[in-house]
Order: sequence, then C-alpha cells, then structure tokens
Amino acid sequence: VTEKIYFVSNSNNNFQFSRSGTKSGWFKKEKTHTWGSGTVMKYYAQGYFTWGNGKATVTKGSGKVSNVPSSVKISHKSLKTGTGKYAGVFNKYAYVTFSFTATNPIGLSTDFSSTIRISQSGNNI
Repeated sequence: VTEKIYFVSNSNNNFQFSRSGTKSGWFKKEKTHTWGSGTVMKYYAQGYFTWGNGKATVTKGSGKVSNVPSSVKISHKSLKTGTGKYAGVFNKYAYVTFSFTATNPIGLSTDFSSTIRISQSGNNI
C-alpha cells in the first residue's frame, strides 16, 4: 500500500486566515493497492478542515475507490467524520475515514481504509 497526502489551500497556495485566527483548506489522503493482476486500485478520504484557536473541525467529508478489477467485488462502503482528542486530554483533531471491503473471485475478503486526521495546529497526524 502506498500513501499520499495532499493539501489544497483556499487561495494562492497560502492558508486561508480568518479574523478569528483559524485556518482552513482541503486535505486528501490517497492510498493504492496493487492486485496480483497488476491493476492499481486507488482509494481516498478527504475533507475541508478548519483549525486554530484550540479547535479542529471538518466538513464536506468524502471518499472513493476506483480502478477496481472487474473480478473484485466492493462492499460495506463507509464514510465517517468527527472530532476527538489524543488520550482524551491532548490536542484536538478532526478526521475523515473512508473504508470498504474487497472480495476476490475465490471469496477472500480484505478490509481497506484511509483516514485523514488534522490537528488543531493544522498537522496531519
């Protein structure tokens, strides 16, 4: 599995700053899986994150899987978004998780997921 993380700011490749001191932008975590046939399946989780002033939130969460071999069945797609704190007391974060199950022609299933998690300081964690 290969992972890539992308950030797209709101304007001119700079963070979007508001009067309240918060920043925002799109983050996307893309992963790939190469099947035995050589087909490279891609899947990702993404969202529009806002962070700063001790908070982190996410809106417009989404996820997708593409380039799936015709012999593989995709099921149990799930998208979750939310917020949390490390160990219940440390930095706050927001996240998007996209997950699914892929079943090959002989019936073996594998679970896949991609999670993008952004802290209150704007770091991917």
